Amino acid sequence: MRYWEFWRPVAPTSAQRVTAASKRLRWREGAAWFTAVAALAFAIWPRNQTAPIAPVAGRFDVAFPDSLQLSGLSSGTRLALARDGSVLVMAARTNGRSTGLWMRRADDPTWSIIPGTSGASFPNLSPDGKWVVFSDLQGAVKKVELAGGTATTVLPPTGALQGLFRRASSWSESNQLLVETLGGVVLTDAEGGGARTVMAADTAGGNGRYYLQPEWLPGGTHALVSIAHRTRGALDSTVIGILDVADGAVRPLALRGFFPRYVRSGHIVFGQGSTVMAVPFSASSRKLLGTPTRLVESVGLNGTANPDLAVADNGWMVVVLATSTIAPKRVELVDRTGHARPLSDDRRPWNLPRVSPDGRRIALQEWGGAFNRGDIWILDVPSGAFSRLTADGKSYRPRWSRDGRLVYFVRSDSANSVPSVLRRPWDGSGAEESVLTQAGLAEIEPGAVNGLSAIRTLGARDIFLAPTESLSTMRPFVTGPRNETDPAISPDGQWLAYQSDETDRAEVYLRPIPGPGARLSVSMHGGVQARWSRDGRRLYYRAPGQLMVAEVEYRDGTAVVTRRDSLFANDADGDGSLDGDYDVMPDGSGFVFLRGAAATRAPLTIIPNWHAFLRRASGTP
Repeated sequence: MRYWEFWRPVAPTSAQRVTAASKRLRWREGAAWFTAVAALAFAIWPRNQTAPIAPVAGRFDVAFPDSLQLSGLSSGTRLALARDGSVLVMAARTNGRSTGLWMRRADDPTWSIIPGTSGASFPNLSPDGKWVVFSDLQGAVKKVELAGGTATTVLPPTGALQGLFRRASSWSESNQLLVETLGGVVLTDAEGGGARTVMAADTAGGNGRYYLQPEWLPGGTHALVSIAHRTRGALDSTVIGILDVADGAVRPLALRGFFPRYVRSGHIVFGQGSTVMAVPFSASSRKLLGTPTRLVESVGLNGTANPDLAVADNGWMVVVLATSTIAPKRVELVDRTGHARPLSDDRRPWNLPRVSPDGRRIALQEWGGAFNRGDIWILDVPSGAFSRLTADGKSYRPRWSRDGRLVYFVRSDSANSVPSVLRRPWDGSGAEESVLTQAGLAEIEPGAVNGLSAIRTLGARDIFLAPTESLSTMRPFVTGPRNETDPAISPDGQWLAYQSDETDRAEVYLRPIPGPGARLSVSMHGGVQARWSRDGRRLYYRAPGQLMVAEVEYRDGTAVVTRRDSLFANDADGDGSLDGDYDVMPDGSGFVFLRGAAATRAPLTIIPNWHAFLRRASGTP
């Protein structure tokens, strides 16, 4: 999907169904899915034979409609499958709109949005497959009927940033929910009754254990849980254990892995790296009955240790295989007419270029193969030579200090660790300095010394302001139920440009710093990735298929957009990234772009009879 398709207008009926053309193109997929269900539900009895033909192992792919792609908001699995395999739910986004939950029934080739799920992540279905429970942008746990209705709150959010660590996990036959919250497990009634903590995270001394991804076992007294051990700030090992819901006792199993799912065939299906594994398990005695067997390789991890995986009791499995990640790109200088020349022939999965204030250097992130993974490099513009600033594989989102001496960046040891903002001299002449450690950090836009910096969080994706030399004293600035991202502070420190999807389409806005003050709409018909000119009188941004410039005038403390112009067509970056694959040269001579082929878009992979794969892999008949 091309970059600008995030903003392509959606027909009024697309909120309920994909286009009729998509239906015609994909009716075969629905037929294949339905046939697979039938094959699993009934043995095939050929004429003139008395014995059924055993179902065979098989797998096939289902492409997403062009208007849909898996959400990038969730740090866990984005899939949920009904126990009988009749309906699949996924967290997805369409045409630049905010994330929602979409469903596809086994006997229907179309995808339908589930009303009331805007911003939803971590879907999980009720035992009867009629309800879906999910986490919203603020961290509240909600549920809604698949047939339609109003979403109701089961568990409210519990304070600033805490929603980042709350996710609906498992729904029992007795209508109880186990919810992962802040590294612990909470029990609540699916009707919204009171909640109690079953097991809290142990964070004493910066070390300890976290209890993640609970999964009810039959009987409603125990659950599977991932036990993550933190040592010296890193999640260095994860094992699967048994949680006694009554007293909170946890007994580890001799099973290293993540994201356990119990299947009533008597197996635990779980992730181990990018591999899906299965092991025989007795739910009554709560003991392992064998050794793990590999089922599927190269499953997507959505940037975490959580595989994109869903299983059903009828033998179905749905996975999303890993894509080719970000394709290698070349750093190019593009003039104001759109003519490009390479700054280096070194092609790597570069991302997030940021030009130094003097225009002589470019800081880039080399993408590390997963969400918020990578290293920071510096490109010397005159020579085209690269030098490495970090070598940990965990650093991302570089930004320059206003004087050009330091590079700020974010580092996170794992998907569940608390990230930090660090800074270091661009030439590596000094040691790293940690300036902020706090849950939910996503990116920083450094302001001037004695001025204000902007910090954007994960989860609800809000923007905070803080003194540049005292970043821990953050205060909310642009917050709300929608996504506010990509903060850019004007050269004089008086204005913040950012993008928001509050109108169901990404647009660029301005707000005065430190506030209060009126919000100004900069873009029209879609806009992202605002970048300032050196004098602060022009804002560049990307619109559908083109690079735009907005002329801004300041009058009596207010800002006014006096003109908008298209500079040149901008559709060659290829991968549709919303993470900022360009920057502006400070002298106004041109722009830095990253150019390369598009990354592969992985389809859904359907495995109708994974037990046959298990038998074949384990050598059993």
